[in-house]
Amino acid sequence: ATPQIGFAILNQEKSFYEIQISRSNDFSDILVSDTSTINSYTVNSLNPNSYYWRIRSDFDGVKG
Repeated sequence: ATPQIGFAILNQEKSFYEIQISRSNDFSDILVSDTSTINSYTVNSLNPNSYYWRIRSDFDGVKG
């Protein structure tokens, strides 16, 4: 199955979301760094393993 990350939108007016996926919990080994304008992200290039992910919103240059 293709991994998919889903997250709740707290503010519908957010411009976009920054998504990072890493093998390490300190994000020193980032495998995916991308953006999304919707509340889900599909990952096509990862092998089965354990990963860490984080999401950050960006609304007109204000990062949250």
